[in-house]
Amino acid sequence: MQPLILTVADDVRPPDFTFNNKMRGYSVAAIVQNRSDVHLKDCAAYVMDAPLYDGSIGPRFVEKFDLPPKKKKAVFVAY
Repeated sequence: MQPLILTVADDVRPPDFTFNNKMRGYSVAAIVQNRSDVHLKDCAAYVMDAPLYDGSIGPRFVEKFDLPPKKKKAVFVAY
Protein backbone atom coordinates (compact mmCIF):
# COMPACT_ATOMS: atom_id res chain seq x y z
CA MET A 1 0.00 0.00 0.00
CA GLN A 2 1.23 3.49 -0.81
CA PRO A 3 1.07 5.49 2.45
CA LEU A 4 0.57 8.90 0.81
CA ILE A 5 -2.17 10.24 -1.44
CA LEU A 6 -1.42 13.45 -3.31
CA THR A 7 -4.10 15.62 -4.91
CA VAL A 8 -3.89 19.11 -6.35
CA ALA A 9 -6.62 21.63 -5.58
CA ASP A 10 -7.05 25.15 -6.87
CA ASP A 11 -8.99 28.07 -5.44
CA VAL A 12 -7.93 27.09 -1.92
CA ARG A 13 -7.14 30.07 0.30
CA PRO A 14 -4.26 29.70 2.73
CA PRO A 15 -4.98 30.36 6.42
CA ASP A 16 -2.60 33.35 6.45
CA PHE A 17 -4.28 35.08 3.50
CA THR A 18 -3.24 38.75 3.76
CA PHE A 19 -5.54 40.62 1.38
CA ASN A 20 -8.82 42.20 2.42
CA ASN A 21 -12.25 40.96 1.38
CA LYS A 22 -12.26 43.12 -1.77
CA MET A 23 -9.08 41.46 -3.06
CA ARG A 24 -9.89 37.89 -4.01
CA GLY A 25 -6.93 35.55 -4.01
CA TYR A 26 -6.41 32.45 -6.07
CA SER A 27 -4.05 29.75 -4.93
CA VAL A 28 -3.05 26.18 -5.64
CA ALA A 29 -2.33 23.58 -2.99
CA ALA A 30 -0.97 20.07 -3.02
CA ILE A 31 -3.02 18.12 -0.47
CA VAL A 32 -1.07 15.27 1.09
CA GLN A 33 -2.95 12.57 3.00
CA ASN A 34 -1.25 10.02 5.25
CA ARG A 35 -3.15 6.72 4.89
CA SER A 36 -0.85 4.77 7.19
CA ASP A 37 -0.89 4.33 10.97
CA VAL A 38 2.64 5.75 11.24
CA HIS A 39 3.43 9.36 12.12
CA LEU A 40 5.54 10.65 9.22
CA LYS A 41 8.20 13.12 10.35
CA ASP A 42 10.42 15.53 8.44
CA CYS A 43 8.36 15.48 5.23
CA ALA A 44 9.49 18.01 2.64
CA ALA A 45 7.57 19.47 -0.29
CA TYR A 46 9.35 20.65 -3.43
CA VAL A 47 8.16 21.99 -6.76
CA MET A 48 10.20 20.11 -9.34
CA ASP A 49 11.44 21.82 -12.52
CA ALA A 50 10.75 25.32 -11.18
CA PRO A 51 12.58 28.41 -12.47
CA LEU A 52 15.24 29.40 -9.93
CA TYR A 53 16.71 32.81 -9.03
CA ASP A 54 19.71 32.37 -11.37
CA GLY A 55 17.58 31.46 -14.39
CA SER A 56 18.22 27.72 -14.17
CA ILE A 57 15.53 25.07 -13.73
CA GLY A 58 15.47 22.78 -10.70
CA PRO A 59 13.64 21.80 -7.52
CA ARG A 60 12.37 24.62 -5.31
CA PHE A 61 11.81 23.96 -1.60
CA VAL A 62 8.28 24.84 -0.42
CA GLU A 63 7.67 23.55 3.11
CA LYS A 64 8.79 21.02 5.74
CA PHE A 65 6.15 19.36 7.92
CA ASP A 66 5.12 16.32 9.98
CA LEU A 67 2.05 14.31 9.04
CA PRO A 68 0.19 12.37 11.76
CA PRO A 69 -1.63 9.13 10.89
CA LYS A 70 -4.85 9.51 8.87
CA LYS A 71 -4.41 13.29 8.55
CA LYS A 72 -4.29 15.69 5.57
CA LYS A 73 -1.99 18.66 5.01
CA ALA A 74 -2.48 21.41 2.44
CA VAL A 75 0.86 22.62 1.09
CA PHE A 76 0.34 25.89 -0.77
CA VAL A 77 2.55 26.04 -3.85
CA ALA A 78 1.23 29.02 -5.82
CA TYR A 79 -0.74 32.21 -5.16
